[in-house]
Amino acid sequence: MLRISTVIALGEREGRQVAFAAHLNRSRMNLLHHDKRPTAQDWEQAHEIVREQIGNVISIQRLQQIVYLDREALIALAMEGAEDIAVRDLVLCAISRFYLDCLWPSLGDGIDINRFIEILKARVSEFNAGCPDEGLASTIISLKAWKEKGKNS
Repeated sequence: MLRISTVIALGEREGRQVAFAAHLNRSRMNLLHHDKRPTAQDWEQAHEIVREQIGNVISIQRLQQIVYLDREALIALAMEGAEDIAVRDLVLCAISRFYLDCLWPSLGDGIDINRFIEILKARVSEFNAGCPDEGLASTIISLKAWKEKGKNS
């Protein structure tokens, strides 16, 4: 997936052509490999990457549920593995789209990543209050408790 900043940098006409060509290529790959599924090792590596970025706030089971909703991330993880930078970005974007309805920030976006992760963790906690993550049942705290913890640290 191209970022809007890339399309803008390329210019309107060329940017649209590049974006459309990339979209067609992704669509072809998704059709050709629609039946591919990540291995247990792929899931473990993807989960480790997520934990490195946001901490242990999402279980591997919840990660699987989220990525299964994002066909492009699912197929890319199965085809390329979690060590691929583009796949890593797709997995992180799947998480941020699921909880925040936005893409994971890139370096050129000018977003404070620590603030973004703080907001994401709050939304994960809030979501888990209504739909518990069974893989992390012993570590889930309420959003109110999480906010209080932040004030006291």
